Amino acid sequence: MSLDRVLQPLVACLGNPVGGNPTQFVMTRLAREAELDWRFFTSQVPPELFDTAFRGIQALGMSGAAILPPFEASLKPFLDSISPRALALGKVQVVKWESDQWTGDETISTAILRALTHRICAQAVSAQVPLDAQNSNDSFTPQSIGVIGSMALANALQLALFDIPGDYSVLRFDETLKHAKVLSPATPIDPLSANPLAPANAKAHTERSDLTTLPDPSLPDGSPLRNDHSLESDPLHRNALDPTQRSDYMLQPESPDPSSHSGEGELVPKDRPLRALIIEHFDSLSNSSPQARNRLLKAANFVEQPFAIFVPPANGWTESIKDRSRWIEQLESHGIGWIEEIEVLTHQYAINFEFWSGYEAPLDSIRESLEEYLQW
Repeated sequence: MSLDRVLQPLVACLGNPVGGNPTQFVMTRLAREAELDWRFFTSQVPPELFDTAFRGIQALGMSGAAILPPFEASLKPFLDSISPRALALGKVQVVKWESDQWTGDETISTAILRALTHRICAQAVSAQVPLDAQNSNDSFTPQSIGVIGSMALANALQLALFDIPGDYSVLRFDETLKHAKVLSPATPIDPLSANPLAPANAKAHTERSDLTTLPDPSLPDGSPLRNDHSLESDPLHRNALDPTQRSDYMLQPESPDPSSHSGEGELVPKDRPLRALIIEHFDSLSNSSPQARNRLLKAANFVEQPFAIFVPPANGWTESIKDRSRWIEQLESHGIGWIEEIEVLTHQYAINFEFWSGYEAPLDSIRESLEEYLQW
């Protein structure tokens, strides 16, 4: 592609279906408030025409796109680079033309953790904790973030941890909620580029022609998240964004040191109490046994005033279903506060807008627009 291409301040939102998605409404209002000459539009694309639609975006010199289901796992052939988080999640949610290449990223993992950090700070302010004491309170002691959901989401969150303050590790509960596994540490993330911060003596990039990612020297050889070899020769990477081939097993990291596992009869490590539970799907809770749920909520090693975070659906809207209300009541009855989907969406839209425009949008404005559009 020509390096002197004319870049248009246009961002497309591609999906199927797209009805009810607030991206265009929220982003257009943000651009107007910031006095930026950016335009956003939404297009419902038949699956068989996605290739043509995305090639059209590239040919017309648009700045980027928001990618909705069912196309989040279909971007690899069109991109020059994909962030490690997006590779781990197996989805690309935003793309842009930058530095003479098309790059893709996912933003849900960072949005989840920012929503958590934002609430922790608000909690400290509400409790009138002095600013100097906030840096020494339990928010900065070793803690865990539990994931009730896919290994792919847990991996992406593990990589996104380096974008927030605090000493956290991610653990994933299995489908029965009876066992949890602590994920291995990963390489720190540069929050501006979402690329691993390689040591000074590490290779800056891989010798490849089709897709650029930076190596992750902290991961063992053969790990699905290690990027210091050709993706085309690696079936795990080759299928990372292929929904017909990807599986949680493919994205699962090497087993950490045995000492990091929960002990016999211990659901959460005593030295890393649970700060938050991230719930990807309500089915994950509903399908478990009442005994397992009771053990998780009553016997797990929680910090004081923990949170549960509901992951918003990829289509961008939420519904007040019976299961959702029931789980909110049950969590609150056990002293667990909850961070609703719209809070996560607010942070995700802020991240997305900055990803495309470089402008840091006010959260209050995003929240107000989302509430208006979704009639929350």
